[in-house]
Amino acid sequence: MPKFRLKLEKVEEEKTKERRLSQEELAEKHALLKQERAVLSWKSASRPFRRRGPEYFITTGLIILILILIATFLREFLLVGVIISLAFVAYVLATVEPEVIEHKIVRGGLVSGNHAYLWEELKSFWFERKDRFEILVIETKLRFPARLFILLGATAPQSTKAAFGKNLDY
Repeated sequence: MPKFRLKLEKVEEEKTKERRLSQEELAEKHALLKQERAVLSWKSASRPFRRRGPEYFITTGLIILILILIATFLREFLLVGVIISLAFVAYVLATVEPEVIEHKIVRGGLVSGNHAYLWEELKSFWFERKDRFEILVIETKLRFPARLFILLGATAPQSTKAAFGKNLDY
């Protein structure tokens, strides 16, 4: 029994050492992180974007029209509303250009746009290629967002890997 109690006490000590930060402490750390000097910084679009031609809109419109006719024939009017709303989202994403965001790797973590992430909140990172875009994917320990997708733009993946590799798993 004494060995069990000693182990239990050690576990409780570790839990108190790794106590969670309060919301105020976390907000203060994030504010300080935004003010730090950048180790590496770059600007890129907030999401991948490619201009679409008229063929895309005609094809998408025809598919949506067919789906709406099928849903109407089956008397699924709620589904018609969902299809129309998804069509609107697809149209907006295809026509509205994304904003340009500044990303900074600082000594205490990552600042992307107006959001700051401490190294303790991040798990690992890797690179993906989608169309002609090089994307840095960062897995977080947070519930939301679980993953960050950051476009690298003109920044070389090697320099980003060197800056992140000191603090995160590749």
